[in-house]
Amino acid sequence: MGAMRKLRDMGQDLPGKESGSVLVVTLLVVLLLAALTLAFSDETGVELALSETSRNTEQAYLTARSGVQEALALMSAESDKDMDTLRDEWLQNEKVTLPDDFMEGSSLTVRVADESGKFNLNTLVDGNGDVDDLRASQARRLFRALGVAEELLEPLLDWLDRDDIERINGAESKYYSGLDTPFSCANGTLQTLGQLAMIKGYDKGLMTEDGRRVDLTPYVTLYTNGKINVNTAPPEVLQCLGEQLDSAMANAIAVYRRSHDLRTMSDLAKVTGLSADLLSGVSPWVTFKSTTVSVESRGSYRETSRTVRAVVERSGEKATPRLIYWKVD
Repeated sequence: MGAMRKLRDMGQDLPGKESGSVLVVTLLVVLLLAALTLAFSDETGVELALSETSRNTEQAYLTARSGVQEALALMSAESDKDMDTLRDEWLQNEKVTLPDDFMEGSSLTVRVADESGKFNLNTLVDGNGDVDDLRASQARRLFRALGVAEELLEPLLDWLDRDDIERINGAESKYYSGLDTPFSCANGTLQTLGQLAMIKGYDKGLMTEDGRRVDLTPYVTLYTNGKINVNTAPPEVLQCLGEQLDSAMANAIAVYRRSHDLRTMSDLAKVTGLSADLLSGVSPWVTFKSTTVSVESRGSYRETSRTVRAVVERSGEKATPRLIYWKVD
């Protein structure tokens, strides 16, 4: 009893200021702990959200990669190795689907294209970096078929050739060094079609003479040996093969191949309107098989998407695919 009275007396003896200070310190400690708890909680929430986003992104990538693998598997299963046509199953984009046991919530969109049905821009120059006049003539015919001014070929030739001599309507490093963001002319082959946007006249998109915008992607490539698969090439590309091969003839080929096989030049000769002289002139540039294929696969999982772009070369008797380009966006 005396001890308790002593403690009360001690408490009563504390000055008012000291008692208030203890209370303030206690409150500050409590508030600090609460703030730390909230900060830790927020940080944990952010980490969990980032972790989930990372998982979704990885799953979207795996979905896109699976699309490429499925497309290549379908292509490899093709039994006819002597001819590739738009009627082949592996060129039917809707045929590429995910396996039944793939992760639920994933979706896939795949586009497969025969690059051999396109004109190779890099063949505009030879191995020494000099302009190949025959190929340049073919490119001019392609531009005409697309409604694009032939003059726009000149800055492309300047970009590709090895010299610094500016062609009429062309552009070399002198032009590019004067831009707001200066750079040098490549004087070498294109590595990606995206580089076209750096070239004079192509930087704002290619336009036809009547003001229409043209996407070159369905018509040009960088990856083939230069020969064009007449089974898959658009009519505009077919026209580039020879001066005499006009739009009517190109469309006649496109119609004929829908229901007939084109395996040899003899088969091509059956198309109405194609003369022996014309066929003889275009034969060095014609093939009936696909040697190079591109696959664009867009995989989605929940709210996340990734796109894989791949180009494969088919070689050997079994047309075994070999990867030559891979990009993930």
